[in-house]
Amino acid sequence: MTILTLTKVDVGMMEDVGTSANQLVQLDSNAKIPAVDGSLLTGLGGLSGSSDPTLSTNPGTVGTKFINTTDGEIFICTDATAGANVWKNVGAGSGNIYPWAFQGSSFGYTSGGDPGSGTNHIYKYSFTTDGNATDIADLASSQRMRQAGCSSTTHGYVLGGDYWAPSTTTYLNSIEKFQFSNNGGGVDIADLTAVNRMQAPSSSETYGYAAGGYNASARVNIIEKTPFASDSNATDVGDTTAATNSPAGISSTDYGYLAGGSRDANSGAAVNNIEKWSHVSDGNSADVGDLTQVARTSIGLNTGSYGYVAGGTAVAYPNAANEFIQKFSFASGTQNSVAYSGILTFTRGGNNSAYPHNRQSLAGASSTVSGYTQGGSDAQGNNTTLLMDKFNFATEANATNVGDLPAKKASVGSHQY
Repeated sequence: MTILTLTKVDVGMMEDVGTSANQLVQLDSNAKIPAVDGSLLTGLGGLSGSSDPTLSTNPGTVGTKFINTTDGEIFICTDATAGANVWKNVGAGSGNIYPWAFQGSSFGYTSGGDPGSGTNHIYKYSFTTDGNATDIADLASSQRMRQAGCSSTTHGYVLGGDYWAPSTTTYLNSIEKFQFSNNGGGVDIADLTAVNRMQAPSSSETYGYAAGGYNASARVNIIEKTPFASDSNATDVGDTTAATNSPAGISSTDYGYLAGGSRDANSGAAVNNIEKWSHVSDGNSADVGDLTQVARTSIGLNTGSYGYVAGGTAVAYPNAANEFIQKFSFASGTQNSVAYSGILTFTRGGNNSAYPHNRQSLAGASSTVSGYTQGGSDAQGNNTTLLMDKFNFATEANATNVGDLPAKKASVGSHQY
């Protein structure tokens, strides 16, 4: 015969929970351990250190555990490649450590563009040697402009856009990709959820994103993403805070950013909003700051720590565009931009003489050292330029002319490798 013995539980002890001294640790509403000091954790196996692991923290095998003894965060190695290890944060779920970065180290690219009706050219230029861009291939679509340009580690992606004919504008929903390593031409691989143009692009390690834009009749607030691992149609993953077209698109490791753009259906006036959405989990964007200068038709660039917004125009035609460069921190809670001390260059002439420096609808790409811009037009959409320039992220000096495109272009897709 088995005798069941009941033991009285100290109710007072059950109530004494928290993360302070001599308290019981209680799981939160998501069944996760709250943040605690992990400096005395021992005997748990794996590796440990007072800060997060790095790409060069070599574990030897996939599945190795790493504990940050300062904040208690735990990482698991998912790719054990010496000097390029991947560590996944299994606590917070963000702040993963991996070698991918949006910046390129070798080449920048432009695709399509506006010489009057749209083109299909793919241009390539070097990040390591200043010089002119070269025409290397063509997109699959015969004419394309105002598209979103994204970049994986191997391919450039072109999302949506349009082309203009004397009597009509044809809006596009197709997605193309072209291979960096072999100077390949564009291949039509999938579709957006609907026709769309003038979106804010961003790229994570695994997806290309397009936010906002303008369909055949109105501005939109959609955020959609297309996978890099398979040639599949894009999916709707969230909404921006308002329908916005012609914003700058910027990428950090864990977030995509939309900066500026136009929300006014009548005047086309620009706004100063900075929004971000997660690259880690699907969802809506949040308004996180303001630009110092309102702008639309700008180009977005970045380092690992800052986003940059270059050029653009403040209000509708025929008012002045600008040559300003603005930047904002990815780390700060409120991500207002501050003025970068340098400005872009522009060739003066024609009816652009009243605005000697303005640049809008320009292309651009980010290397690990500099921001590059190409092409663009004046405030009236005329005098499209073939100018290529770059500015150093660290020194904040004026941009310098480093080469030319093979032909004048505006409203171009941008990529880096």
